Amino acid sequence: MLAACGMVTALGGVLLASTINPVRQDAPPTAPPVTPPTPTAPPSATPDDRFARTLPPGQALIDLVNSLKPSIVTLTVSDEDGIDVASSTAFLLTESLLITNHGALVEGVKARVTLATGQTIPVEQVVGEMKEVNLTLIAIKRPEHVKPESLKPLPLATRAAGEGDEFIVISASVDRDHAVARGKATKREHAPDLGDVVRAEVNFLPGSTAAPVLNGKGEVIGAAGFAKVGEKTERFIVPADRLLALRVSAEGGKPVTLAEYRDQFGGSAGRSRQPEEPIKLEATIVKREDGSLLIDDQYVVRGEGTEANPYKITWDLLYSAARVYRPREGKDKLPERITFLHDKWVEMPGYVAFPLMTNTSREILLMLNQWDGCCIGVPPTPYDAIEVTLVDEVTVEGGLNIFNYGTVRGKLKVDPYVVNKWLVGLYLMEDAKLALDDK
Repeated sequence: MLAACGMVTALGGVLLASTINPVRQDAPPTAPPVTPPTPTAPPSATPDDRFARTLPPGQALIDLVNSLKPSIVTLTVSDEDGIDVASSTAFLLTESLLITNHGALVEGVKARVTLATGQTIPVEQVVGEMKEVNLTLIAIKRPEHVKPESLKPLPLATRAAGEGDEFIVISASVDRDHAVARGKATKREHAPDLGDVVRAEVNFLPGSTAAPVLNGKGEVIGAAGFAKVGEKTERFIVPADRLLALRVSAEGGKPVTLAEYRDQFGGSAGRSRQPEEPIKLEATIVKREDGSLLIDDQYVVRGEGTEANPYKITWDLLYSAARVYRPREGKDKLPERITFLHDKWVEMPGYVAFPLMTNTSREILLMLNQWDGCCIGVPPTPYDAIEVTLVDEVTVEGGLNIFNYGTVRGKLKVDPYVVNKWLVGLYLMEDAKLALDDK
């Protein structure tokens, strides 16, 4: 569709003007003691206390997210042979202390963090852990070539998250830019074997374990936790006061190297890459009392899938196809939670890109992340973009480089477009209507 007007979604997120040029689907993903510094309280991002409970609107939220990204980095773990075996999100509590994923660390003996600048810093030591919620505190030491301003810690909120509080979760990845999910806190409780956690209405994105959970002021109200409770996987928020306690306790604790940490908690399971979990294609779909659907115990979908009452779906549900559907690797079967959406009416928000050299069109690209079609923002992949055909032509004011955000409603088509085993496109939408948010 969009190829005719100079827009083709290529894997890796490139829109090409005239030819298809698929790119790779994925990127290949003991030190002296470090004394943690005395914690300080950085100033909050916004003086307006209204945003301690709600998120700022429109462009203000985009600006807030962009200001926070440098503090949220990628952790990469490697084995004895220097082969990368795991990766995760990490974020800066201080200039030298970061929260990250316990499960990723026990996979190897060395680790590094990659900053927003592209520079890498080796992980020196593990200085604290809450393995029951899959979080670990690690220490780094800034090399001389890394500027101090490149290590910008996130401030911890002084106010605990309460029922109805809005938040964002920002996660990082080795092969793509930051991803953002929005949510709302429901309650705080003391859970057996987990401790104090905050329950929330949010669909955590893949790779978001240990990602910071932030209020509208850019303050950390918690971190995304993960645990196996019996046969069930639980995701929740570990509140900021527990992160603060971990940060303070690091001063009196005994640091260990990554190899020691792996041997202590990973055992033989941490000595090599673990076999992948069997691919599960069948979906578990449960209709809840409020009429919404709970898919695979993780994704909440509201609505009926009709034109009058479309499904309200989220990007993390669409992006979850990437876990099991990779034609280049011979994984050519889509999960049922994705095929279930084929030919259903859906409604979802996102960033809007128009065909090159025009700002009036009936064909648009709806994306998870903002992108100007060239150089600014995060290029889309087939998993987080939808090629949309609108019922009516729309015109965007302000030029092509303006980031447009809105909501699209239409009939979703799950229609993989594969060229020589490279996935080029996955989602289409027909008979759609676009409502742009006011800036």
